[in-house]
Amino acid sequence: MSTGPLSLLRPPAVAAGSGVSVIAPASFAQPDRLEREMCIRDSRWGRDGTLGQIKAFMLADMIGDKDLDIQRESNSTAWLVSLVGQAAHKFGYDRYFFQREMAVEDDHLPFVERGVPSIDIIDLDYGPNNSYHHTAQDTMDKVSARSLTIDGDVFMETIRLIDQR
Repeated sequence: MSTGPLSLLRPPAVAAGSGVSVIAPASFAQPDRLEREMCIRDSRWGRDGTLGQIKAFMLADMIGDKDLDIQRESNSTAWLVSLVGQAAHKFGYDRYFFQREMAVEDDHLPFVERGVPSIDIIDLDYGPNNSYHHTAQDTMDKVSARSLTIDGDVFMETIRLIDQR
């Protein structure tokens, strides 16, 4: 397991916690890329066809800071990016989503590589010049209930749209 020096003491507030706050509780210990790929490949998911039954994989990562700015992640599945944009637009949240584009190596890639439609909903601009990311400045006071509400609204609407496909 890969851990930063602070993650042994407490889970980072925005980097590891805000994404799971929107949908469900989760462990804060995060496997490195090789462990993630082995888990997917060697699990029953990889052997019994479960991966082929997944409609979409949505990764929420670092989405709770007060200055919400979700980048368009270029390794994500195009139609899923479009649905997230449509959901954000429905609520008037366009200014928080997809103003910039970048490729990010993140936990969604093993799913993308196995043909599972996937999106990385990520805000990589955390603090002035991204100065809070994986530092002692990554604390709960940086988390915004408003940002989590926006994220939750968009996730729930996107799930509804996926279900209609």
